[in-house]
Amino acid sequence: MLALLCYAVGLNIARPLQAIYSPASLMLRVVAISTVISAPLGLVAMTRATFSLSMIGATIVLGALGSGIAFLLFGTLLKRTGPVRAMIPTYFTPIVGTFLGVFFNDEKILLLSILGMLIVTFGAWLTSRPEKLSQQAQI
Repeated sequence: MLALLCYAVGLNIARPLQAIYSPASLMLRVVAISTVISAPLGLVAMTRATFSLSMIGATIVLGALGSGIAFLLFGTLLKRTGPVRAMIPTYFTPIVGTFLGVFFNDEKILLLSILGMLIVTFGAWLTSRPEKLSQQAQI
């Protein structure tokens, strides 16, 4: 629940900041603040960890290319669509995770999971409808 609250607050703060900063600049600040907040946890764990040059290189590549590109795309999406619509792709993460579990771990899909997927998809559809339809419904 705390993560959901942080997403909601963060996106609603980020939207007006994009009038001042570019998506790349804003996302750089988001990652920097996240690093400062989570660094103490990482420092504690580092005392028990072993490192190799290949592990450090892989982490840098995954962070810069994978997460970096994703943050840039998300920042651009946020600027174009606003916080409500920018969150729509995150609704599908559990659905994708469920199907990955089915295909790669031979997990079973429960009927309740299918119902949840339908509800999530319907909610995403409702959120992404054009504003004209929403305005007509208010009249």
